[in-house]
Amino acid sequence: MSILKYTLIRVLLVVAFGVVLYFLGMRSYLLAFTAIICGAMAGFLFFPRQGQEAAGTVEKLVTHKNSKPKDPKEVSDEDIEDSLVDDELEHSDVTDLNSDLDQGNSQTS
Repeated sequence: MSILKYTLIRVLLVVAFGVVLYFLGMRSYLLAFTAIICGAMAGFLFFPRQGQEAAGTVEKLVTHKNSKPKDPKEVSDEDIEDSLVDDELEHSDVTDLNSDLDQGNSQTS
């Protein structure tokens, strides 16, 4: 509800600034741009409590979605990649790789 309330406040501020700027003679895209900027600034300055409540609600929604318990049988991509790298390191001979590098360096010298 706080998200809806803060959004409504900001929209009303933009409309109010738009009407005032229209009567002051501003037209076209400059009117819309200035009204949006002024409405955002006024909402930030005069309604910080409502903004914080809306931000808290969004944070709760996002963390609630991301905190789903994982199925213990489910294997992530990171686990699969880690096991492949570990297997590759176990099966490769590091000395062969070092000797190949040494041979390449001696040939270029």
